[in-house]
Amino acid sequence: LSNVPRTDIENAFVIARHVRDAVSIHSRSVVIDMQSEHLYLSLLLSFMLNSETTTQIIATRRTQDEISSIQQLAQHLPIPITLRMVNTKNKSHLVVFHDFVIQSAPHPTRIAMCSLGCPETLALRAIQMYNNLAYRAVGLAMCTYGLPEKIHVTRKVVYDVGSAFTPQQGMSSTVLTHHHRFSARQVFVVPPDQQFNAWLRHLKSSVPASSVVQIFTPQQDDPRELQHAFFVAHKAVVEQEFENFVCYTSVVLEKVSQIEEVHRIAAHINMKHNSTTLRDGRPVRIVESCPSRFSEGAYSTFHYIKCNPEEHDLCYELSITNGDEESKIGFISFNVYGLDASSGSEFPFWSEDRMFHVVQINRLCVLPAYR
Repeated sequence: LSNVPRTDIENAFVIARHVRDAVSIHSRSVVIDMQSEHLYLSLLLSFMLNSETTTQIIATRRTQDEISSIQQLAQHLPIPITLRMVNTKNKSHLVVFHDFVIQSAPHPTRIAMCSLGCPETLALRAIQMYNNLAYRAVGLAMCTYGLPEKIHVTRKVVYDVGSAFTPQQGMSSTVLTHHHRFSARQVFVVPPDQQFNAWLRHLKSSVPASSVVQIFTPQQDDPRELQHAFFVAHKAVVEQEFENFVCYTSVVLEKVSQIEEVHRIAAHINMKHNSTTLRDGRPVRIVESCPSRFSEGAYSTFHYIKCNPEEHDLCYELSITNGDEESKIGFISFNVYGLDASSGSEFPFWSEDRMFHVVQINRLCVLPAYR
């Protein structure tokens, strides 16, 4: 610990105390340490927690080299530390890690999460995992520091913390149990001395109401030190066990991610309302398509614009069944664009937490034989 800043060691003790409080009332628990630097939070927890009730500490690392350097030490502690390589920016990594945690903490084992030195995106991921672990997670304690990059405002970035999808009774579709969304502009629109508090308020809103959230901002002696705060959440009531569908969507949505989101929503709507009949009674259905089909399907021959739609356009075709054959007879493409903040009063559908608010039709063509 000789190279570790004194402030970091002090912060580790604060986080460890909150983790101990979260697991002390449960007969069996597992602790997750989300990528804390140097592993000293996990080491501290291994000695502070009761080894009879806390069976293991699962610590995530960014690289295999980090794991190799401390693998032997991790197994010879009062509470063994299990090391896992997890890229928190990779959704598939998170799903695999989530499944590993569930297997490591069979019911009725409870889970406490912690992180020391949690930058902005990791703080969002930690909250997302806490939400996704639903009834199993009883506490989250982390030291978060710093703000998102200011360039996120120019890029119109949106932060989105979704939690577990749960099935609605009597329906095949699913709904989000908790969801919070906000834009970089909402963080930076306030005066500079209030921006970190604005960020913390949004983090707090990302946690479901079933949890009690406390935020402590310590006094900083050195003005050059990056601003940080302790973020602590614990379940006021342990929820009943239910089946949940894990949802690790992107927490930082730039332009392409937000376009993909529009596509997912449209695909969900189309899945439920994709069939109808023509005036003569023949059944047709709307099927997903792609920009290249505008020329491949010969629609461009009968349209005044000959080039294919833009790469990210949302495209559909109308498919008709003639006996055993299915033919594509119509094509439509949409694109989305955004409005600036001044449009909020003019357009009731304008929203601060979305880059795109308006849809326009780019191409629409029905083959002449079916007009």
